[in-house]
This record gives sequence, C-alpha cells and structure tokens, in this order.
Amino acid sequence: MTITQEGVLRILRTGASQHVAFEIPTDSFPIRVNGGTFRFVADNIVSGRLTLSFPPLSPPLPPGVAAEYQAALRPSGGMSAAGVPYPAVPANTMRIQRLDSTMDRGYLLHEAVHASLDLNRCSTIRSRYDEASGYITMWLYVLACNAGARPDPRVNGDLHLPAWRIARRIRARQATTIADINVLASAVEASPIYPTMPAYYTRDG
Repeated sequence: MTITQEGVLRILRTGASQHVAFEIPTDSFPIRVNGGTFRFVADNIVSGRLTLSFPPLSPPLPPGVAAEYQAALRPSGGMSAAGVPYPAVPANTMRIQRLDSTMDRGYLLHEAVHASLDLNRCSTIRSRYDEASGYITMWLYVLACNAGARPDPRVNGDLHLPAWRIARRIRARQATTIADINVLASAVEASPIYPTMPAYYTRDG
C-alpha cells in the first residue's frame, strides 16, 4: 500500500478513528482521547506544524513497528547497511512505515495520541500513562473495525493483552480505575521495547 498524506488524513479524520473515545485516570491529570484528538493531529499536519515521513525511512523503524512519533530532534547517527550515515530526524515528525493492516492503522493512532500530548504541551503526564493511552487507543480502533479481534499473546502479549482488556471494558461502558491502568502502565515500564523510556517524554509542542 502506497502511503500518502491524503491517506493518513483520511484515517485520522474519518471512519473508525472517530469511534474511539475514552478517558483514563493517571497520577496527575486524566488523558482524554476521541475523534477530535485525531482531527487535531490532522490539522497540524496540514498546517505544517507536524511533518510526515514515508518509506524508505532513514533510519528504518524496528521490525514490527508501523509508525513512530518523534517529538524532539533525533541527531544523526548510525549507518545503513550500504554504509550511508543516517540523517537527523526533525522534531514533530510522524514516521510511517506501513498502513496495510488494521493493526498498522491502530499504531498510527497510537502515535497520534503521543503527537497530541506533545503539541498540547501536556508535560505533567508520565510516559507510562502516555504509552498506556496509546495501546488502549490502538485496541479501541481495532475492535471498532472487528469486534471479535484478539491480541496474539506471543507478540508483545504483556502489553497488548491488558490494553485489549481495558478497551473491551471501555466499549462495554464499564468503569476503568487507576488500578486497571497501572497494570498496563507497569507492563510498559517492564517491557524490553522501552529499555530507556524516560519518566516524562519531551512535550514542548
């Protein structure tokens, strides 16, 4: 699937993304995500405040990662297999590797949540809750597309299973407590995917 800005904007502004709506407690302020969150990100893409980067990405994203939001400047460093130095990645850049599957598009919305928190300068929310809200967003989107979807426990099940359970509770209009969120947030902190995750992400807009 060829990735275009128009295609990204369509995902952010229409369809199942507009059925994602929730609020979760954190140890500071609650995180609220809804269709307006994604339309806000789309508007910032159109205005040029947020830049999109499409394949071939340099440096490439890790295997299995469909998208990534870069809030702060990533300095140049490392070499490609061809011996070409990787360039710097500018701040406020959404890097998208693929959008082929529902999960891929869920990852895009996950990263859009990070972008929204950065662009709104939500600096008091800890990274563990930022990531937790991203995984919940992903699974609410996937379940909106396919209510019978389930995570594969062999693929980062420590993150996806608790996020899926919370998403199902939200869809059933059941209360979500800070204890529920902390199960997922603690799994994020313990995951080898986030070995150097800071306590707070850069959120300078």
